[in-house]
Amino acid sequence: MKLIYIAHPLVGDGTPEWGNLERNVERYLRFCALFCHAGAAVASWVHHHMMHSRQLTQGAPPFYLVRDARLLDGCDALVVAGPPQVSSGVRFEIRHAESRSIPMWQPLKWMKSEFWPDTGESAVEKTIPHDLLEFLRSSETPVRVNTVKEGK
Repeated sequence: MKLIYIAHPLVGDGTPEWGNLERNVERYLRFCALFCHAGAAVASWVHHHMMHSRQLTQGAPPFYLVRDARLLDGCDALVVAGPPQVSSGVRFEIRHAESRSIPMWQPLKWMKSEFWPDTGESAVEKTIPHDLLEFLRSSETPVRVNTVKEGK
């Protein structure tokens, strides 16, 4: 079973689409459910951040980023599930994964559509790119090379 880290905006940029903390947490949790249905384990950062959600109006404090980096270091892959331009935290996680050669996927189609109603098996095959599904379902230890794969 692969352990993945999902990079997703929490506070966002203040826009109606990405600036709502509760909506972003709901989206993130739906991604977690989707990947659990795909057979992956998810290293979840959201619980750490939500303990102090009132302090997050200006973005994640540096100690959260350090904690996120430690979680990410133990993961087999990073999945970018939100547009990096709206979140300094997502940009930090991408840079950190690149510096550690952690395999990374950034499926662009996820960022352009509203959430699917189903997060079960039918959504797995329709939503997650085939090469990412193969990676998640393989028993091989990932080779860390510095590449970003984009979904089609």
